[in-house]
Amino acid sequence: MSNTYLVTGSASGIGLEFACQIAKSKMNCVTFDITDFPNKLCNAQFSKYIHHINVDLTNEGELTNAFDKAVSQFDNIDKFFNNARVLGARSNFLNVDRSEINSVMEIIFFALWKCLQLHLNHLVKNGVGAIVNNASSSGIRG
Repeated sequence: MSNTYLVTGSASGIGLEFACQIAKSKMNCVTFDITDFPNKLCNAQFSKYIHHINVDLTNEGELTNAFDKAVSQFDNIDKFFNNARVLGARSNFLNVDRSEINSVMEIIFFALWKCLQLHLNHLVKNGVGAIVNNASSSGIRG
């Protein structure tokens, strides 16, 4: 195994901390997030192991291009930590409209599905790897 990780939802919270811990272990970590990776929060001596790609996970073409770019840079992405999330509707359930639900589902379901599809195809081809799906913070709010 190459010990190269791919982490989605890496600009804050658990995804950021996970990516920083991987970098501190001196392993390459490709990070995907729609916002910039906050390198200042990762110790400068380890930031050389972080390779950030700004990507909108809800855009399949953009996501596929970013994944292909990461694979071409490192030959193998053998570990995938799927942490992308969105907090979702902030109003009473009875007042939530379909557009709010659709935006949540785009991240926590459809983007997850496409990321898994891309990575599983890659893992099957290489015969080795690991995937961790982290539950969204929305799961604890109900």
